[in-house]
Amino acid sequence: MTPTFAAVGAAAAALALAASTVTCGGPPPTGLSAGVDRATVTARPAVAATAHPMTPTYAPPVDVPVTVVRAFEPPPAPWAAGHRGVDLAASDGAPVLAPGDGIVTFAGPVAGRPVVVVSHPDGLRSSLEPVVGSVPVGTSVTRGQVVGTLADVVTHCAPRQCVHWGVRDGETYLDPMSLLPIHGPVVLLPLDE
Repeated sequence: MTPTFAAVGAAAAALALAASTVTCGGPPPTGLSAGVDRATVTARPAVAATAHPMTPTYAPPVDVPVTVVRAFEPPPAPWAAGHRGVDLAASDGAPVLAPGDGIVTFAGPVAGRPVVVVSHPDGLRSSLEPVVGSVPVGTSVTRGQVVGTLADVVTHCAPRQCVHWGVRDGETYLDPMSLLPIHGPVVLLPLDE
């Protein structure tokens, strides 16, 4: 299965993100040392394109390089099991960033974990957990602005620490990585290259 990413956003954001790296977790390919447990995803910058002025741009809610611990796994049916977001590696107390412009519409506990929700102008909602909010509900935020810090709680990423980034359009969950302005073919490379 080949990963694909939707082309969204302004050319400047695309070039900035394409210059960074994204890593994906998983077992090492056969023949690699046990210390190599993920691959680096890189993308070539796309030819500059003009984005619609109302099109919001998105960025990962953690600092680069971004390590994907667990990818989005849509459920086969709305009531079935799945992974309705993406887990991104982060360290205890790390700043968590607004993935896009919007308004903080929720900051508080959900099922015992602290959650921050940012509602974006395009109608999408980003949920970030376990994140202790640092801005009050109702605050307008911009992409990349700190909205909280990673909480020191055990999550399904254990023993690692991670930020779970979920995105909803109404009641439909979307792959958050599809919102990132990565263009061109995605190439997986071993970390030691």
